Amino acid sequence: MIQSTKQTLLAVIIGGIISFATTWLNNRYQLNREKQNWYREQLYENYRKCISLLIKIQNLNSSAENLEEKRVFLTELKEYLVLLQINYPSNKIKEYQELETEINEYLKVFPNVYLNSASQKLLNRVIELLKNDLRLKV
Repeated sequence: MIQSTKQTLLAVIIGGIISFATTWLNNRYQLNREKQNWYREQLYENYRKCISLLIKIQNLNSSAENLEEKRVFLTELKEYLVLLQINYPSNKIKEYQELETEINEYLKVFPNVYLNSASQKLLNRVIELLKNDLRLKV
């Protein structure tokens, strides 16, 4: 009888340890997935905002009142472009260096008449990066 009590107690302890370990591992992986999903959503939102602002800038004509509106959009765009650069996996990657070059070229021409062609070039680059960004793939 004492032997079966010890076996039962041992079985309960082992079962409890296995249950705890399973729950702990499951929670750990779930937290990891949630962090990755949050990061992915933030990154996607950053791309989306860059594209949206570039399109808004392109759609404004070059009248004086629109120039001020373009400045507001450009200020906001700079923030999102910097976030794109900061969150890029490596600044040694060719795509990053091209993005950085195009951002700098774009900021140089503002508010020049060539802004629309520069913003189109930058828009194409951001869309290309969005399509090829492996961090956004599930």
